[in-house]
Amino acid sequence: MSAHQANSPPWTRIFELYCGPRRAGSEPPSKVGWANFRPRSFSRERVARHLNGASIIAAYTANDRLVTALQLASPTDLDAATADWLYEMLASRYFNVVRVLAEALRSHAAHIELRHGNAGAVVAERLAKSIVCNEDPQTVGALMNLLIPLEKRGALEDGIGAAVVENLRHAVNERLPMSTPQSRRQHLPALFGLYKQALVALAFPHYGAAEVDQLVRALLTEIDVAEIAGRSQRTMPTYELSPRSDRHSIVPTLEELWPTVSDGNKGAIAECVIHLERHTAGERSKRLARRDDCPVDIQTEYTRGSGSRDRRRCPQSISSDR
Repeated sequence: MSAHQANSPPWTRIFELYCGPRRAGSEPPSKVGWANFRPRSFSRERVARHLNGASIIAAYTANDRLVTALQLASPTDLDAATADWLYEMLASRYFNVVRVLAEALRSHAAHIELRHGNAGAVVAERLAKSIVCNEDPQTVGALMNLLIPLEKRGALEDGIGAAVVENLRHAVNERLPMSTPQSRRQHLPALFGLYKQALVALAFPHYGAAEVDQLVRALLTEIDVAEIAGRSQRTMPTYELSPRSDRHSIVPTLEELWPTVSDGNKGAIAECVIHLERHTAGERSKRLARRDDCPVDIQTEYTRGSGSRDRRRCPQSISSDR
């Protein structure tokens, strides 16, 4: 790094990376005003216009340069004002621009200097817009993955995580009816997965036993996973139940709900209970498997796997606190 780069204010360095190498003999940005950038200065507004302008080619080109600059940037290149501006660029109208930029910002999210609450609010607002506009769920997922490190470092204002969970819950319920246009219903499995991820990462860490119990009841009684995932039904509630179940003793609730839920959700409950009892004799699992209302495929699977309980593992996502 040159002496000029080392002494440049954070945004100057990012802008240099954005613009690429200077031509020989040209003035450094600090000589033409770049060193004293402010969030509303012309230069930042120019980048913002490219990202959100009428030309999708200009937007993609600008975003590619900005992402490259972020990838080359060091933590000292990103002060709070620069970070705020970068997060504001997620307001772009182009969902692929948002997705790629969110993925790039994620690499800095754990340590980037922030003004408390601002970044999380911006990300959550763009995520809500993405859901309403029925954008590609990959964009929603990229924004979700940007919120999670902010949550882990305590950089989300109160209520943001709950609002994201509620937006995703509404998106899933809205798309459940078979009469939903295919253009919207096709995103249902992906949004359902993101809803479960949001519960684990953004909601459960802040909820007590009663709130977790209420969420689990709503999830298992409002949604039949067979309507979403067909025969891949076992991936359903185990995802969000297991990470917090040991702490909140959710198993009695699962047993209570068992008679009232669909066969698909019974499979999810059974898998969750087996996971929670993996280091025990599995008495509750045996009891569920012996019930007259236990689906045959669940009984068969339990019988087949009971001899190797210690080696049994739920899907990786189940035991994750992402």
